[in-house]
This record gives sequence, structure tokens and C-alpha cells, in this order.
Amino acid sequence: MMYFTISLRNITKNIRKNMLTLLMISFGMISLYVYSGSNTQMFKQFKDMVIHKQYGHFQLHAKGFDEFGRKDPYDYLINNYTDLAIELMENDNANLAMATALSSPMDNPEDGASDKIIEYSKKFEKKEKDNPIAMTYYGLGCSLVSRDSKNPFVKMMNVKKAISIFDKAASLLENQPREWFVRYMRANFYINLPETFKKRDAAEEDFAFVHAYYTGQNEMEGYMCNGYYNLGEIEKSRGNIDLAVQYWKESVVINQKLNLNSKEGEKAAKRLELFKD
Repeated sequence: MMYFTISLRNITKNIRKNMLTLLMISFGMISLYVYSGSNTQMFKQFKDMVIHKQYGHFQLHAKGFDEFGRKDPYDYLINNYTDLAIELMENDNANLAMATALSSPMDNPEDGASDKIIEYSKKFEKKEKDNPIAMTYYGLGCSLVSRDSKNPFVKMMNVKKAISIFDKAASLLENQPREWFVRYMRANFYINLPETFKKRDAAEEDFAFVHAYYTGQNEMEGYMCNGYYNLGEIEKSRGNIDLAVQYWKESVVINQKLNLNSKEGEKAAKRLELFKD
């Protein structure tokens, strides 16, 4: 109580000077918030303008355009593009894939992408009851909602729902060719959960399964950039630095080879710098 009284007297003794200091600090903080907000909004508007007025979210082109389109672009035009656009918009499977792609930049996902994943995966699941791939996307949508929501109750509800859906999808695809995909998605979700959920061991098992299944398949290669980074983190936590370095090197190689610009690939490169000796 004595310290509080002395502090209060110190403030009231120099009230004008203290108020001026407080005003300067408040002005500085407000300026920083205004600048940060305007800067963020400016880049968002720029992104939206590029998407909606120029390139769109996706670009479709005829087969061979990547290899020969620069030389002879008019040989790879899509003549029936209107019919193709209508077909894609009416295709729930295509919409599910697009919604998932919109959510893929985890640090800056498209607004509402997680809700779109849930919407389209539910539609897809109705057509193919207990389809484990649709369930996996549904679980992904729930995990993204839990990540983006500001409401703690919504977060908890969707975390529990995602856990249940991922586990059910994995059990349905056990010993099936696409089991690796479900377990990869589940591992990425589990590895980022707080320790209170006790899913770390399950995530490590899933990553180990995916790594054992991977033998250079093109379908899996892009996923393994993230997979190898997380395997490296797992081995680092176990004290196996040499093995962790091997995994991080694999992550960096895939990131550079496929030009993924993956955050995990960049993190792996930083890990290699840290443990290069």
C-alpha cells in the first residue's frame, strides 16, 4: 500500500509532465495502428484487384501450354471456355478442390475459404456417403475454421469435430492406396495442436507412415516438402540432429525443385543454417 501511495504522489506531483508523456505514447501507438491497418488494407485491395480484374484465382489452359505456350500461344486457346466454366461451377468436386486451394496459404487464406470447404465437402459426402476423401476435406475445413475463428467456443468445437472426422476417415481408408493422404492431412493438423490434446504421438506416427509410403511418387512430392520439415522437427526434439538435418535437406531440395515457395521449405533452410556445423 505504501508503494502505491508513493507512486500516486509521484504522478500527481508532476501531472502536466506525466500527461504529456502519456499523450505522446498514445499518439505514437495510434499512428502505428493506423499505418499498419492502412498498409494491410492496401495490400488486400491490391490482391483482390489482381484476382477479380485480371488473373482470377485459377488459370486453366490446354495441355502443353506450359511447355510450348510461350512460343505459340494461339495454338493452345480453349475455344469452349464458357461451357467449361459452367461445368466447373456446377461440379461439387471441382468446387471442393478450389475451396481447398483458396485456403492453402495458411498465413493469409482467402476470406471464407474454410466455410466453403465445409459446404462443398458436405455436398460431396452426400453424393458418396462415407467417402473418406470428402471427410478429410471436411476435417480440413473444420481445422481451418478453428484456426481463423476469434471465438474460443467455436475454436474448441471445430477442433474436436476435426479430430473425430480425421480419425474416422483414416479408419475407413486403412490399408488403402490413399491412406497416406488422409494421414498426412491429419498429421499436419495434429502436430500444431496444443499439448493438452495429446496428439503429438499420433502426428509423429502419421508422418512416419507417410515417409515410409513415399518412394518418389510425383503425386506426393509436393506434400513431402512440409512432411520432411516436420519429420526434421520431430527428430530434433528427440535429439537426433543428424537425421533431422537429412530431413530438412530433403525439404529444401523439393521446395527448390518444384518452386513451391513453401514456408516449411524456408524454415528447413533456416534450420540447416543454424545446424550447419
